[in-house]
Amino acid sequence: MPPIPGRRLIFQCDNSVLSDVTVLEPVTRVMAAPVLINNSFNKDLHKLAQRTMLEIQELYTSNSELSDVKIYLKVIELFMALSEFQLEQQKVVMDCDDIKIGEYNEKFGTVLKYIDNNYMYDITLDQLADVAGYSKYHFSRIFKQYNSMSYLQYINARRTKAAETLLLDPDIPITEVAMRSGFKSLTTFNRIFKDIKHCTPTDFKKLYSLH
Repeated sequence: MPPIPGRRLIFQCDNSVLSDVTVLEPVTRVMAAPVLINNSFNKDLHKLAQRTMLEIQELYTSNSELSDVKIYLKVIELFMALSEFQLEQQKVVMDCDDIKIGEYNEKFGTVLKYIDNNYMYDITLDQLADVAGYSKYHFSRIFKQYNSMSYLQYINARRTKAAETLLLDPDIPITEVAMRSGFKSLTTFNRIFKDIKHCTPTDFKKLYSLH
C-alpha cells in the first residue's frame, strides 16, 4: 500500500485467548479471513472500530490490573458487531429468512467443528456434505455463499493456522509441520502457506526465531 500521511494505531493480540474458548466460536469465525472495515464497508462498524481502538489504547496505557480483561471484552464486542453484520449480509446474499439462515448456522457450525477436529486428516467433499446432510453440489454451493470461500479454501486456511502454531516450535522440522497440519506434501504446504501468509514457512519460522 502506498504511504498515506497520518497517524497509525496498530493493535495486536493473542487470538488463541479467544479461539480456545468454545462459546466464542461463532464470533471468532470472523478471524478466518482479513476484513477491511472502512466507510465503504459500513459506516457504523467503521465508527465502532475507531472508537474501540482508541478505548483499547487508553486501557493499554492504564495501570489497572483489569485492563487486559477489559481490552479483550472490547475486542469481543467488535467481533460480535462484525458477526451480526455478516449474518445480515448472508441473508441478503443467500436470499433467505431468519429461519433458513438459522438452519445454515446450525449445519455449517457442525461442519466447521468437524473440520477443526479433523483438518490433519484427508477430508473429502462427500464427508462434509454428509455431515451437513446436503447433496455434494448443494453443499459446495451453499458453503461458499455462507463462508465467502470454498470448502477447500477453508480447510487450507485451517491447516495453515495450525501450521503457524507448530512453526513457532524450533524443535519441529518444517516437513513434520506440514504432515501434522494435514498437508499431503511439502510442496503443497509451501505453496498454500505462501498463498495465504505471503511468505514461505521457512521465512515465517525465521521471522519468529528473531523475537
